[in-house]
Amino acid sequence: MVAERFNLAQGYSIDNLFDIHQGYEINDTNILANISAENLFRITSDLCRTLEEPLFFFLEVPCDDDNAGSVPQKDVYYLDNCNFKVILAVLKRYGDLLFNDGIIKFGFASHKTDDEIYFLTYNIINIYSARIDKFVKVFEKCSIPRENKIKTAWDVLSDDNPATCASVEFNGESISDVINNLTDAGLYFSHKADNV
Repeated sequence: MVAERFNLAQGYSIDNLFDIHQGYEINDTNILANISAENLFRITSDLCRTLEEPLFFFLEVPCDDDNAGSVPQKDVYYLDNCNFKVILAVLKRYGDLLFNDGIIKFGFASHKTDDEIYFLTYNIINIYSARIDKFVKVFEKCSIPRENKIKTAWDVLSDDNPATCASVEFNGESISDVINNLTDAGLYFSHKADNV
């Protein structure tokens, strides 16, 4: 499954990716991974299968900047007490938007173990777990190489190599539609937080 070329999701643009490629690194109870856009759905589905139920989905959406000069804020939403079938349904229905929108962050986690799969900007996945072996097996199955230190987009950004992050739409739907539609399924606004 290793992509010959590393493809960013649609909401991201970087002039030069240099030698960024798929891979993951391990730091104690944390895995940091670069995953090419075409592989995000499959790997995410497999990673979520390792989480112990009950599960939850979370979504972080930047707030409109009403207070110029202050720390940017984000709205944090949760969909609690899910089983894997619900998580898979969210991925199938909204995965294109979630993976490709360049301004949001989201993830899936276990209420039981606190294991968390967190999707950051530029196709970066951060996994927190006291038992990382089960996640490593997913990366091995998908032929994602382990490295001592991966190079992420953050390592190549500069004034001479800028990036843009943009919101996207799929089939006429945006992240606002995801929030509205999942509210009927139990998604709720939890709190505001610093968007750092």
